[in-house]
Amino acid sequence: MLKIVRMAEKVSDWIGVLTGIVVVYTIFIIVFNVVARYVFRAAPGWGFDAMVLPIGCAYALAGAYALRHQAHVNVDVITAALGRRTQAIIRVFTYPLLFLFTGALVWAGYGWAMRSYVIGETSGGVGWQLYPFKAMLPLGALLFLILGVLYMLRDIWFVATGDERYAPPTAGEPTDG
Repeated sequence: MLKIVRMAEKVSDWIGVLTGIVVVYTIFIIVFNVVARYVFRAAPGWGFDAMVLPIGCAYALAGAYALRHQAHVNVDVITAALGRRTQAIIRVFTYPLLFLFTGALVWAGYGWAMRSYVIGETSGGVGWQLYPFKAMLPLGALLFLILGVLYMLRDIWFVATGDERYAPPTAGEPTDG
């Protein structure tokens, strides 16, 4: 099971690097648009689409990366004083909430992207096809869901056996092997 978790974490890390590149690209496009608009008084028509659509994809895909690196908001004040096993038990009982949320994102996002594909929806600015961008929401939520399921199974195994190899990381510690 640890091999599967490590593989999912590597995919998550790869997607995290990719989304980081998209963020840098978006910053470049924002600066370009600002300079074009205020210095040359000629903002490109594609500028808004080139900023908003990729950064939306990065946001949708970054959830699994944030989960892998424990970057989501937690109430550490409550759990920090607890042992690893107790923390794992609490997570096992809260994972179903994560699964409901991400499952809803996969389901609704898939329908949203498919509708966009079927009707040939395009952006208002340049006319780019929107379905590839909209498909990033269910894809990102699915990756988040898969990693969450693997982490829940890891936590269950740790609670049941006490095997330290399956122990969840402490706050701020990456889940490296």
